[in-house]
Order: sequence, then C-alpha cells, then structure tokens
Amino acid sequence: MARKQAQIVVDGTPVTVSNLDKVLFPDDGFTKGDLINYYIRISQTLLPYLRDRPLSLRRYPDGIHGPHFWEKDAPEHKPDFVPTWPYQVEEKGRGVIHLMMANNLPTLVWIANLASIDVNPWLSRIDKPNYPDQVVFDLDPFEPATFADTLEISMLVKGVLDRLGLVGYPKTSGKTGMQIFVPIRRRFPYEQTRAFVEAVAAMIYHAYPEKITWEWAIRLRTGKIRIDYTQNVLGKTIASVYSVRARPGAPVSTPLRWEEVARGGFVPRDFKITNIFDRLQREGDLFAPVLHEPQDISEALVALGLRPGRKQGAQPPEELLPARGRVAVPRRLSRPPPSCSHCQ
Repeated sequence: MARKQAQIVVDGTPVTVSNLDKVLFPDDGFTKGDLINYYIRISQTLLPYLRDRPLSLRRYPDGIHGPHFWEKDAPEHKPDFVPTWPYQVEEKGRGVIHLMMANNLPTLVWIANLASIDVNPWLSRIDKPNYPDQVVFDLDPFEPATFADTLEISMLVKGVLDRLGLVGYPKTSGKTGMQIFVPIRRRFPYEQTRAFVEAVAAMIYHAYPEKITWEWAIRLRTGKIRIDYTQNVLGKTIASVYSVRARPGAPVSTPLRWEEVARGGFVPRDFKITNIFDRLQREGDLFAPVLHEPQDISEALVALGLRPGRKQGAQPPEELLPARGRVAVPRRLSRPPPSCSHCQ
C-alpha cells in the first residue's frame, strides 16, 4: 500500500506525516491522526516532563494488536529538529548510540507519526545522567490480584514515605498498575536511589508477604503485587505521565490525588484521550511538583540504614523490617512529613 504523506507546520517547523487515517486502536477506531492530535493538544503540559531526557520509542506500525518493537538509536532518516545525545552502550560491540529527546513539539509529532504510542523517558537528564531527579515505585499486579489491591499497596508506600518525611506523587501506569514518583535533588546516584526504593519495598514485603511478591520469575508472582525497584537504573525508561498506552480505549497515564487512591473505585482505563482534558481543566496538573519541588533523601537513607556505596540487592538492616501485618518505619527523622496540597 502506498504511503499517503502530507506536510504540516508545527511551531513554524514543517513536519512530514503519513497515513493519518491508519487505525492504531481497532477496538475504538482511533487513528494515527488522533494520536498525533492528542500529543499536540497535551504538549504544553507534557513537554516539561520530557525535556533533556533520552527516550525509548515503542513502535506499533500495525496498531496495538500487532507486533511492536523498541527503538532507542535515532534512525538515519530523522529530521534535523530532533535532538539527540550520544550514549556509550555497555553491551560489547554496541558502541555509541544516539538517543532521542522530545524537547520540542515538532519532535513529539514526528515520534507519534512513527506510531510510537508510548513516550518513555529516563529518570535523569543528560547534563547529569548518573544522578536522577526522580525516584519511582512501579507497582504491577499479577492476576488474580486486582487494581484495587494495587491501590491498597500504594497507600502503604505513601505511609512509609510520610514517615520518612517525603512526598510521593501517584499516577496510573495507564495499563494495569500504579507508579509513585518522588522528586529528589540531583545529588544521589542511581545506586542509592535504587537501594532506597528496594529498602522501602522490602519493608512492605516483609509486612505483607501474602500480598507482595519478591520473586523474579513471573510464574511465581501469581495473585500478588510486585514493587519493582529495578526501574531506578541508568538507561531504563518508564512511561511518562500523560503518555498514551497501547491498550484498548487509548488510556493515558494519569496523575491522581491521594484521596482518590484511598477511595478507589476506578481502573486505569477510565482515564483516556477522550476525557483527560476535562480532568486537566478540573484538577490542573497534579504532577507539577515532580518538576518543581525536589526533596533531599539524605535523612531517609540514614533512617533506612543505607550508606553511599551500598551494593544493589542488599537487604535493609533487620531491625528496620516490620512485623507481619503492619509497616514499622524508623522514627529517627526529626522533621514531620512536609505538607502538600495534593496529598490530603
């Protein structure tokens, strides 16, 4: 089939698009043109979360029910307006690849035209790549565990963060799970941020082993929730807030208020490209503090018994692990949890 190409002007830049009527979401009839239109409309809110962060593209050339593939290295045919950053890949023989970033709207449109439905950035920026400014708790349910179970565990994560004097910001993954982001100052390397998330996850696991899994093998996770701390690693990406996900209904990864998490009664597919703008108008950007309110996790690391150079995978000190059925958090912090307009 011949490609139907057109050129549109985006922020004064000509961008070539193709096959705008190609259906990417066959259950709903949403086309590539609908996807591009969504990213244009959301761009003012979304782009600050992507700026200077390398991306992984997940492309669905035949729609969400067809095969997909990942693309990190910028293709040779990329336009000049797409910014890239050279990155030395550790795998033997890979050499340097050029990671793409969505620093501008023309790039975001170009990415959507590739049928890259998800937008997946790093947790760090290119000027200090080894020092993330975001920490993420990635909660995934494994059937027959439900999204309601995931919300319950999310509240336990919040409880631990509260006691550690930190604020977390929840969002739906857009698929089946939840993600809780903690904005931090850029002075803690990935080794420490991963250890931080692992220690908190371990505390909750030891309190609720009937609901939390620590298993690596997927077949052993049945009916439980995994708090995935391994997302906090240099080079890994995770779906951005306001990213569309490749699921029926075109759901959107959506920030939440903590009272919504506590109340429940919803699932990720309730938030989608057809209603996200009404929610934004009503609620505003609930995730904005992730960009503007970094936190110091030094005292939390001390309270959890973590020190610089602690190896990944090590368990937190035994005295910090909670008794079964409750989450016991160390009481060594001198300051109370910070207030937050979105956390009541």
